[in-house]
Amino acid sequence: MDDAFITVASAITSFTEDHYTDEATREELIEKAKNVGKKLFGFSVKIATLGLIKESDFEDFESIRSDFAKGASNAVGEMIEERLRSHTKDIALIEEFKELLSSLPESINQDGTKPLIIIVDELDRCKPSFAVDMLEKIKHLFSVKNVMFVLVMNKQQLEESVRAIYGANIDANTYLQKFINIETQLPKKIATNQISTVKVYSSYIFQQHGIETWGNDRNIIDCVDVLAEHFNLSLRQLERVYTNISVFYASTEKGYLHLHAIITLLSVIKVIDTNLFHLLATKQIDFASVCNKLNFNKDTFSESSLLERLVSWIEYALMTDEEFGLVAEDNDFRRIDIDLSLKYGMDRQDILPYHAEKISLLKINSQE
Repeated sequence: MDDAFITVASAITSFTEDHYTDEATREELIEKAKNVGKKLFGFSVKIATLGLIKESDFEDFESIRSDFAKGASNAVGEMIEERLRSHTKDIALIEEFKELLSSLPESINQDGTKPLIIIVDELDRCKPSFAVDMLEKIKHLFSVKNVMFVLVMNKQQLEESVRAIYGANIDANTYLQKFINIETQLPKKIATNQISTVKVYSSYIFQQHGIETWGNDRNIIDCVDVLAEHFNLSLRQLERVYTNISVFYASTEKGYLHLHAIITLLSVIKVIDTNLFHLLATKQIDFASVCNKLNFNKDTFSESSLLERLVSWIEYALMTDEEFGLVAEDNDFRRIDIDLSLKYGMDRQDILPYHAEKISLLKINSQE
């Protein structure tokens, strides 16, 4: 069962088992957490599963089913009455749990100065109902002295989760302020020497994927870095880019055509604009339209810039025969065009579909 309280409580109890020597207190925490969890969703489980569970699952199943046979409203009424009578006990139970939780950090740390910090990562990627439930459980059950929560998330996406639960008209930002005391954003650059965090993470992801590029490691990373800066890619998008690159190299061999500039360009485009990726893969778009969609303006690029060279590859791959005939004889693409034909038996207009097919691992039929 996806329950926010159980998720957090389980993480805390696991931590105490590894770092807390007082077995009696550990067991007390587990017992109190279990009792609170039972109180939180036991009532809803009893109603929601009635008629769908085996009789052996609950000792009082027969009496409850009998009540429903006499009248569902009477049974629900009795349950609600029972719940109201135990309300005071429930509050006391929760307060005992919170008090015990608050004392744990002081017991674990000898100096008693370090709080227990719980990191909740990618909350925005959870189901909207679970994400909202997590926020509310943290505030009402885990918001105690000496315990801090760090929520790592895409706030805009989490706001969409809030709207999915409470409706499009809710002020999601104001709602989230009830749960978040301090906000900050991961910097794009490290202040000491202005090293881009994207570049640092880019190299790290590349190494983690273990991609064999046959000598093009640095070229691949440099191309991704300049495109990441141009498109302001998030770290999550960067991961997907390298996944696409990894898929390409895993689906080809050293002796086959692998143009690192085209590989990185298409891998990025597939992440930021899947429709454009399809148009490039199926020869349904011209160079001017690509520049417009990607905000490429060759007039603003320096001739020696890596971004300018990357854009030139797209221009070359989309040239008609008439346009290519106007290319200067000493242009590098003249030599490349000959190599493509002689070594790989490939026309320049097939470069993008060829690489796109391997990146997607799907057969993409070219359309003239």
